[in-house]
Amino acid sequence: MAGKYGDFEEKLKKTVEHFRKDLTRIRTGRATTSLLDGIMVDYYGSQTPLIQLGW
Repeated sequence: MAGKYGDFEEKLKKTVEHFRKDLTRIRTGRATTSLLDGIMVDYYGSQTPLIQLGW
């Protein structure tokens, strides 16, 4: 039983961390470059983060 609880706790921690990262991308009133962090585009046949295309 303890093993199942440990697995659940680890998954819950990962879920909360992912949710916190998603929340940092939400901004009201201002545009920030962090909004582009999760966007991938097809660039010459490979998936590339949009933020890298401006360099």
